[in-house]
Order: sequence, then structure tokens, then C-alpha cells
Amino acid sequence: MYRIFRKAVSMRFNHLWIMILLLGLGWTRISYAATYYVDAGAMGSNNGLSWANAFVDLQKALGTVVSGDAIWVAEGTYYPDPSVQTVSFEIPAGVSLYGGFGGDEELLTDRDWVMYPTILSGDLGTQDYTADNSHQVISCEEAGDDVVIDGFTILDAYLDGTVGGGLAISGATVTVSNTIFSDNFAGVGGAIGVSFGTATIVDCSFSGNTCYNAGGAIYSEFGIATVRDCTFTDNESPYEGGSVYCYESEMAFTTSTF
Repeated sequence: MYRIFRKAVSMRFNHLWIMILLLGLGWTRISYAATYYVDAGAMGSNNGLSWANAFVDLQKALGTVVSGDAIWVAEGTYYPDPSVQTVSFEIPAGVSLYGGFGGDEELLTDRDWVMYPTILSGDLGTQDYTADNSHQVISCEEAGDDVVIDGFTILDAYLDGTVGGGLAISGATVTVSNTIFSDNFAGVGGAIGVSFGTATIVDCSFSGNTCYNAGGAIYSEFGIATVRDCTFTDNESPYEGGSVYCYESEMAFTTSTF
């Protein structure tokens, strides 16, 4: 009799814990990583949930994502803002940004950033007139999970008072891969500026980037930068570091060409 009673109590105890667990799940919000799509030529409902219904504006996608999400961007040219120079593409912590899509891929491995160039450009207003360009094209200023930038062409930032024209990293951790930085200009770090942040730069090319002071392509102050399998061509600085300048930072290069 005692064994039967003990078994009954045990079963009720287990059922009680199951009910508590189910109730807990019902009241707990569970977040799953999502993928959002951007295509300047999309003609659907533009909710970003598929290629057919992709956002046409990258800024709209960046305003929607949370940490852990990814954004897939189709070929084309995207500007931070049509006319406001102080606006950049601000990437939240933990978000992955991928370019090089034709606009119908189902897998990340299906993209081709050479065949389908995805350009993030600061060339606003009058084309090839730098005075009205974006001051910075991309900025990453949130500490937290890593930001991923992969498969883009970033060009035509222009302002002599900035740290990082093409990509500004301030306190964030960023991995940038398979990306071309071209014709960017900044006070320091024409293409990439790292300030109190961490950058891992892999399989990227830097050409024609310049600065007002130091680090025509890359500048790092109080940061950490790892550069691997990159090429540097025709980057210039009037003072120090035609391609790279490092101030109170850790910087390492592997199999890169200058």
C-alpha cells in the first residue's frame, strides 16, 4: 500500500513540474535568429521576409534586426541616405550583413560577390563630387556580439575629421571578409578606422583610399586588428602610414600584399 501511495505521489509531482514547465514556456518569449532580405528592385510587399518581398532600403532592414539576425543584400548600389551626409549604415551588435546575391538564392553558399556586386556607396548628390559625399558609409559602435560584414564593395566616403571613412569601428567587435574598399577618405583610416574596438579583416582589398593624417587604408587606436589574405594598392597618407597606421594597438598581418 505504501509503495502504491508513493508511486501516486511521485506521478502527481512529475505532472506538476510538467505543468509548471508548460506554463513557463507559455509566458516566456523565445527568440530565434531571423534572415531578412534587401533588394532595391523588389516589387512585392517589401516586408523583408523573402526575396520576392524584400526591403528595398537597407536602412529599413537595419532598423528591424536584433542580435543574432542576418541580412542578405542583393546586387545593386545602396546609399546610407539620399542626401544627408552625416547618416551612415549603423550595424547593431550581433548582426551579420551579407552581400553578393543575385536575388533568388536559398543558401548563403550560393552567392557570388564577384558576379553580383553589392555596393555601399557614399557618393551622394553630384556624382564624383566628393564635397557632398557621406562622411562615413558604415559605423559599428555597439559593444556586444560580433558584427559580420561579408561580400560588399564600400566606397566614396569623404570627410577629413573622421576616424574611418568606409567603416568606422568604435568599441565594437567586427569581422569583415570578401570586401573591396575603394576611394574612401577620412581624417585617419580612409577605409577602416578602429577605435577601442576589435577588427578581423580577411580576404579584402584596399585601393585608392586616402586620409588627411595617418593610415590611408587602416588606422587603429587603442584597438586590436588582425589582417589576413588582404591586398593593398595605391593607398596614400600625407604624413604616416600610407596603407596602415597603428597607435597604442595590437595589429597582426598574415599573407597580405602591399
